Amino acid sequence: MNWFSVIKKPLPFIPEDNMPSYFLFPALMDEGNFNTILDRIKTSKKFVKSLRGTLSALKDSPEKYYEEYDTGEATLEQFTERFNKLKELISEIEPEKKYLSENEAISQLNMMRDLINNGKNNEAKQKFAEFSKNTPKYSTDSQYWKAKPKLQQKYLFVSNTLGAKNYITFKNPPENKNLLRIFAELIGGELSEGIILTDFDNFTQLQEKIRGDSGVSQFYSEHFAPILGKRKSAGLNFVEGGKSSKIPDNFLISDKKFTAKATFDANDVFKFIDVLNSGKFAGKKDRFLPKEFPDSDETVPDMLFLTKSGSGAKSVVLNPMASLILKTEFKDDWFSNFFNEFRINETQSDEEAELEVIDDITESIFLGQENSRKFNVSVRPFINELVENKSRTDTKAARTAVRKEIRNQMRLSRNIKNAVTTAKDTSRRQQLTFLKDYFTVSEFKQLKATIEKIYGADDLEYQYIDYSGENVEEDEMGDLAFYVQVTFDDGIRELNLTPNTIIEKIPEDVLQLVFSNIPKVRDLITGSSFPEFVKQKADEMDELINSKDVGASPLEQLNPKNFISFLSRMADHALNDMTPKEVFKSVKANPQSEEVASRLQDLDKKIPDYLKRIRNAIIKAFEVQMKDIAENYEKYMTSKNIQNTTKALNAFKEEGLLED
Repeated sequence: MNWFSVIKKPLPFIPEDNMPSYFLFPALMDEGNFNTILDRIKTSKKFVKSLRGTLSALKDSPEKYYEEYDTGEATLEQFTERFNKLKELISEIEPEKKYLSENEAISQLNMMRDLINNGKNNEAKQKFAEFSKNTPKYSTDSQYWKAKPKLQQKYLFVSNTLGAKNYITFKNPPENKNLLRIFAELIGGELSEGIILTDFDNFTQLQEKIRGDSGVSQFYSEHFAPILGKRKSAGLNFVEGGKSSKIPDNFLISDKKFTAKATFDANDVFKFIDVLNSGKFAGKKDRFLPKEFPDSDETVPDMLFLTKSGSGAKSVVLNPMASLILKTEFKDDWFSNFFNEFRINETQSDEEAELEVIDDITESIFLGQENSRKFNVSVRPFINELVENKSRTDTKAARTAVRKEIRNQMRLSRNIKNAVTTAKDTSRRQQLTFLKDYFTVSEFKQLKATIEKIYGADDLEYQYIDYSGENVEEDEMGDLAFYVQVTFDDGIRELNLTPNTIIEKIPEDVLQLVFSNIPKVRDLITGSSFPEFVKQKADEMDELINSKDVGASPLEQLNPKNFISFLSRMADHALNDMTPKEVFKSVKANPQSEEVASRLQDLDKKIPDYLKRIRNAIIKAFEVQMKDIAENYEKYMTSKNIQNTTKALNAFKEEGLLED
């Protein structure tokens, strides 16, 4: 007798999940402890797994283990009976399957897809059968398949292409799962997740197999057939599988290939952004934006978009300065042209300009005109069932319906959108002309007293004007008046007073105070050339060249001084060129030096080329991004945005940026 015989047995016996042999065999000596082990087997999968590992490692006979661990509490016969019963019981319990990892499963499915595409369906079927043994039954509720869209869509493609096997289920399956496994083997099937996959084409073939094979027939009678008063029929049910798992509409087929438009231009960039902002694509969109410049080692700066990367943006707004660079070819006289375009865009917001065009079209529809009065836009595309019987009955409800239809047509038709955009640009250029000749109402209110003091109140006349340049009576101003025309007439001469003509008459501090209300426009009065303009911003230079963040408002960005920030950062990131930044730094140090003047003049000559290269870099970044989306669209998918991604791809196709 060894040392176990002199150790007092612990009470009570509680088997741990980890059950090595030197704990197991002493326990088998005691009937109570053995029964505790049996109970533990029923309640703990971890214990079963540990015990299976322990038993599988044993190579010697029960007699040898009895001799080693004998405590005198059990006979050899009792010990052997308990030992063998334990091994038999564990063998009847189906071990937990270790399923394929997600990456490995995807890899195998990709291999099967390639086999299918090469016409090797039989080989693919063999691979799929093996794959099915190592993965749980497909279900979107299963923890294995849940929240794995890429794995799901690949599985569904393969399974639906090959066709799922027919299978057998049982209404009243036996408690001993081993019986199902044995039956599956007898009929040449495969037990998987409680069902038996089979190659039988129909139920008749299965019946013939059971009746025609004495071994199968006997097994079925013993274990599955009903016994009066003792056992119900197992309730065998043959299910024709076929393509039993339907691929949802919002899933992309895993072998689908897309090709991006080979060469992008500026219009394609705007189309790209329009797609993301269209009603055809909802959800977070910044993930689709380019993150790097192909010919640079720098990333795309946040400054390029008014929406910062990673913010989960629901809309995308291109920096208006970038939009201007994409739309316009600049020559040697770039400074006046560039900033003139600023002024055009700054005089009227996009929303204001669009509303003016829509109101013009709406008004013309109800006046019975074929083209709008102000902007000469054809009204024909907007006349439909919303204007009842085309009678053009002028009611508030009809006007609301027409405005809604105009906006709808702008979303659906690029031609219509382009027509409205052209009209918007016309409106903005018109406002620029007005700003040169008139004061805004806000400016006039602050300058009125000063102007009357200088010129004499009795010699001044005021005319209020709306956005379209039409006169507005003072008692009808309301929200219609936006500008004021100031006329001086002393009986000898008559002249219009404009923001430019009063510069020398009104004290500079007064002008600065008044014009600071719209600095994005009036700032440009003070600069006659690019070098001069930059030197005026010397005190702000550090802040401007180091600026990384952008405001959310386009009007905030359309401040001419932001051109310094934009050029510095974009030349650095898109072109790997620090020259503009270094030149601007030198201005801060000594703005009036001849060296600074020379460097600014040299930069002035090079800026048209800089703008051209920045424009090409932006276009190229979007072109490469479109190619990446086409070739690797799956990486843009998540469990929550599969449908949105599909919509985006379809929208890109509609705009000609993508094809399949």
